[in-house]
Formats: sequence, structure tokens, C-alpha cells
Amino acid sequence: MRRQNPKSVRFRVSLFATLFVLLFLAVSAGAAPAVTPAQGEPAASPILVVWARTNLANQGARTLDLSDLERYFVEQLTSRHIENVVRSATAQNSRPPDPRIYILEVSVDAMLASVRSKWGEHHYYEDQPIFHVELSLTVKHPASGRTLGNTGERRDYELSFSNLEENAPKRGVLYDAADHLVDRFLDEARAGKFGDGLTSIQTPDAWTNALVWAKQPLTLLSAVFSGVAVFFTFASFSLWSIRRREEADRKRAMHARWDARLTEAKAKALETNNFSEEWVLAAARCRRETILNESSAIEGDEAKRQVTARAKEAEYRVIASYAAEVHGLNAEETVELLRQADLLPYRLLVEAKNLTEGRV
Repeated sequence: MRRQNPKSVRFRVSLFATLFVLLFLAVSAGAAPAVTPAQGEPAASPILVVWARTNLANQGARTLDLSDLERYFVEQLTSRHIENVVRSATAQNSRPPDPRIYILEVSVDAMLASVRSKWGEHHYYEDQPIFHVELSLTVKHPASGRTLGNTGERRDYELSFSNLEENAPKRGVLYDAADHLVDRFLDEARAGKFGDGLTSIQTPDAWTNALVWAKQPLTLLSAVFSGVAVFFTFASFSLWSIRRREEADRKRAMHARWDARLTEAKAKALETNNFSEEWVLAAARCRRETILNESSAIEGDEAKRQVTARAKEAEYRVIASYAAEVHGLNAEETVELLRQADLLPYRLLVEAKNLTEGRV
């Protein structure tokens, strides 16, 4: 008997469950009475108007695009199932202001590239490029003329030196900070930080209507079966989505590590005149005592490198293939660059020992 493909089976189960949901919704819709809001209940959920601004020089150009940030913030709120979210450019003004409207004023307060010292794996401090982002969000209620509160997000991101010269990586971490700001705003709004009017933004009005609708016997039975089908559909697709996201996160993190290694190795090549013997000898003379004091750690690293030499060479070639595809570097030259960078600490130790024993 031919074995079924698990992915194919999951797809068919999900498709069947989706059709099942649609069938019961269609049957239930015909039996359900129209629901209108009860007297004294709010007619609709709050309307959130997103407005992005900055006081940075030149409006943060070229990294920052305020219109795009507005659009991204709206998309993130909508993707979290928040209703009635619009950009300031598309919002309709009313006189007097609609009491359901809340202004979310998103401000980009800082975007700063800098370099910090970081203790590296070769036992000395290295320069680490940092991109610092500060965002704030102020909630205003035009109908009452009140500012209801504010919150913010401050984050530091480690980048490679090459990424500091490009706009796309910096814009990416800016939007990552915006993601965290969206989650922070929703958590604080639901906790009542911005008043009672925003504590229910996680519950669409359709859900309130569904509770009344479900009181009908036929509708309740349909809802139970639909709920079971929705659960299995959601579980299947959620698992697939989570795995894809985890894989993408792992891939981004791995590429960031590779970029850091390539940048570090290239910097060493430039510093050492391409790992020349003359530089190694001169450096061993100048730093002999420091190198000898770290001899145990350096020898331990070299022993590990020799024991795992085959795996190291395979890793060099994987990184070199990535560097050739993404950065256009020569693969063979990149392999040699990484190899020499890893050999450098032990070469310095050997020369320092030779100087101490009078061999040089």
C-alpha cells in the first residue's frame, strides 16, 4: 500500500474542516435572527487613527519614511485582529469630533548608529556596531481634548559594519521596534492605562453579537461543530506558520553571525597586512607578555580547532558560499580568509614563545 504524504493529509484535513465551517455558517446564518445593540451599549468599537511623526533632522531620511511607518503600524494592529484602525491620511474628520476616535501618535525619537567594545571569542575586545532606536506612542482623545497617556520602546540592535552603510537593515530593525511597541500598547490599553474606552479593543463587536446569536438552539449546535472544525483548522495552520517563522528567525540569526565573522576576519586581514609573517613577528614582540599570559586559553582554542578541523573546513565553505551569493565575494578567497583569521592567535603565541626561548 502506498504511504500517504503527511503534508498532503494535513492539507486535505484543513480543507475539509474549512468547508465544514463554511457549511455550518451558511446554515446558521439562515436560522439566526438579526442582532442589534441593546440600549445603552456602545454601537461600535473605538476608531484608532495612527499618526507618525519625528523631530529628527531631515525627518530621519534616508532610513525613515513616516508614511510607510504609519502604514506598517496600521498593518500590525490589523494583523492582531484589532478593528477600525486607519492612517491619519485616510481618516475622516468630523465636527464635533466623534467620541469613538483615539489618536495614536507614534514618534520616532532617536535612530543612532554607534560602535561599542565587545569581548570577542579570541579573548580581546572587538568593535561591535550598534543601531539604537527609540520610539514613543501618545494616546489622545480629540472629543475630550485630553491626552490619555503614553508609552515607548527603546532597543539596541547589533549589526555588521557593512549593514551600517545600508538603509534596509536599519529600516528592518526600526520596524522590529515598532512591532514591540504595538504589543506594548495593546497590553497597556487592555490593562486600562489609557482609560476604559480602550480596554475592550481586543474584542471585536462581532463576538458580542455572536454570543447573543448563539442563544438560538440551532445556532448553538452549529457553533459547537463549527468551533471544533475551526480549532483543528487553526491548529494545523498555526503549527505550520510557527515552524516557518522559527525557521526564518534561525536563518536571519545565522546570516547575522556569518556577516559578523566575515567582517571580523576582513578587518583582521586589513590590520595584519593580509596575515603576513612580518606583522605576526612584530606583534609578538610588542605584545609578548600579554600573549603568553593568555597561552592556556589560546592553546585550548587551537586544540579544539584541530580536533574539529574537518567540521571547520565545511563551515568555512558554507559561509563562503553565502558570501559569494549575497555579497559577491570570491568563495576560495573567503575560505582562506576565515582559516587565517582562526589561525592568527596561535601563530602569535608560537612567535611569542620563540622570542622567549631566543629562537628568533
